[in-house]
Amino acid sequence: MNWRDLATCCATGGALGTPTRRALATALLVVAAVCVAHGGALEYGFHYDDFHSIVRNPAIRSLGNIPSFFVDPTQFSENAESAMYRPLLLASYALNHALTGSGAPGFHAVNVLLHATNALLVLALALQLGGGLLRAGLASALFALTPVNVEAAAYVSSRSELLAALLLLGACLAYGRWHSRRAERWYALSLALAAAALLTKSVAVVVPAALALLDWHRGGLALVRARWRRYLLHGALVPVYVVASAAVVARAVLQPVRPWDAQVWTQLKAVAYYAKLWAMPVGLTVEHQFDVSRSPGELAVLAAGALVLSGALVLGRGRLAGRSVRTGVAWFALCLAPSAVVPLIVLVNEHRLYLPGVGLSLAGGALLAAAVRRRAAVPRLVAGLVVATYTTVLALLALERSQVWVDELSLWTDAAARAPRMVKPHLRLGDALARAGEMERAEAEYRRALELRPRHVAARNNLGQLLLGRGDFDGAGDHFSRILEHHPSNVPARLNLAAARLGRGDWQGARAEYGRVLAAAPNSDAQRHLGHIALRFEGDAEAALAHYERALQAGDETHHETEVQVQVARGVALRALGRVAQAEEAYRRALSLDPSAGQAWHNLGNLLVENGRPREAAQAFERAASIEPGSALGARARERLQLIVP
Repeated sequence: MNWRDLATCCATGGALGTPTRRALATALLVVAAVCVAHGGALEYGFHYDDFHSIVRNPAIRSLGNIPSFFVDPTQFSENAESAMYRPLLLASYALNHALTGSGAPGFHAVNVLLHATNALLVLALALQLGGGLLRAGLASALFALTPVNVEAAAYVSSRSELLAALLLLGACLAYGRWHSRRAERWYALSLALAAAALLTKSVAVVVPAALALLDWHRGGLALVRARWRRYLLHGALVPVYVVASAAVVARAVLQPVRPWDAQVWTQLKAVAYYAKLWAMPVGLTVEHQFDVSRSPGELAVLAAGALVLSGALVLGRGRLAGRSVRTGVAWFALCLAPSAVVPLIVLVNEHRLYLPGVGLSLAGGALLAAAVRRRAAVPRLVAGLVVATYTTVLALLALERSQVWVDELSLWTDAAARAPRMVKPHLRLGDALARAGEMERAEAEYRRALELRPRHVAARNNLGQLLLGRGDFDGAGDHFSRILEHHPSNVPARLNLAAARLGRGDWQGARAEYGRVLAAAPNSDAQRHLGHIALRFEGDAEAALAHYERALQAGDETHHETEVQVQVARGVALRALGRVAQAEEAYRRALSLDPSAGQAWHNLGNLLVENGRPREAAQAFERAASIEPGSALGARARERLQLIVP
């Protein structure tokens, strides 16, 4: 067999072995393609929502918390206001943390594994629906390699899409197995997987309709009518899920972020936009330049409506649209429906296309297979080479796109360039630049965000914090005050305003601001700073100690880092009151929480010197100096060490 015969054979799905071996070879090629295109993600870091739901979320650090995930949506994040009812997703994070630790590589590895598995499930579903290995292989390759799916694979928090897709596709495949074998255990497995998908993400509410769509593909409306009772059990899972997640669902449905009519016109545009992104995956970004539409008369809405209508007519009447293409496009529309109906803060994003993209992959695979199977030998070879080139280009684009996700700075630099009129990229880029120490560029990005939306709280707060760190207490205070003009109950802004006033020496004004925070609710940070004011400016160690005790009594509101700071401050107050043993206990408690707390080591060393324990003091100063070798604290520790050990 020469190279031309081999190319033709591969392009047409010709026999190079038994069907089972060819299917296995196809599956291995798909997995290899995923590893090449997405394997680099194992070296990437965490990104925006990852920090509050994974990195700083204490709930996922113990497998013992898994039962609480099923009853408490606030476990989803360190921030109670970010509650989501996704217990199985959280369970996957907890298992990930237990097996691979808290580092990003282990979490990324699981995401890539899930994406590869889903590509294989698309292959299996396409084979189950009929049409041959060529069509199924192309559908799987399109799904595995489209650059649109890079976000789902490279962004850890998109695991909700990956895991929900895996479970939903599994439910569909189990149902299809029941269809061919009539073994009730497969139907029971389908129900169980559908329930698990709902416990991962709400998009799984489409399961009953998806099963009906696949039955239509297999046997038309007659089969759907004959099976309607079978869909009821899957449908019954939906109200159970709604009851279980009532608080979260009510917040999304009863407190929409935009009017319902604006949601309709905006999402009509989004359908056309998503189709364009999938067909031509260029200009991809974590934040798209996409605006709310408030009228059906807008040109973009009219154009999108015309495009959607014409596409529907072609699918309904055109000869080019076979049943597989219709099924794929219907799947795309069905799986987009939940995000189109429920108003969400983010108008469009790429990971939302992950499950709908299964349908587009099935349709695309059918169209490409039809092109390759043309009768003429030369056009068939040309078509095969074109298809091979197209999939190779997709793989290269996916590889290139994946590299943008290497870190926050790279991701948001790209987003700010591609969506310059959107606030979030400039805000996030400012945060990334600030962490990298590029303060001037960070300030410029924050100011650009405020030009776009002058009342944006996070942009103004972060700019204020940057100025606070620079020592511009007046400029910082002005920004925090402007936030409080419109949001007087904003606690972070109030705390930051107090810090700005304290920085410029107005400790009375700072004390008043901390008092306003405490008038609304207990707050450990406010109590800690009031203790500092009492100790430093009022010389009242007893009052300071009382504030520190109240800070610790804040319970779950006291973060780990804050408790370390409070314990160190308690030690200072106890030492001033002559309660030496208790002061040492406070310092050692701080060090048990954070052995790298240099200030605690330094203070402990001073306490030990005063109590005639020079050898222990020397060890404490050595630890402080090694922890902060280039800081003023480290220098003081070395000076004290020289006095003890000449």
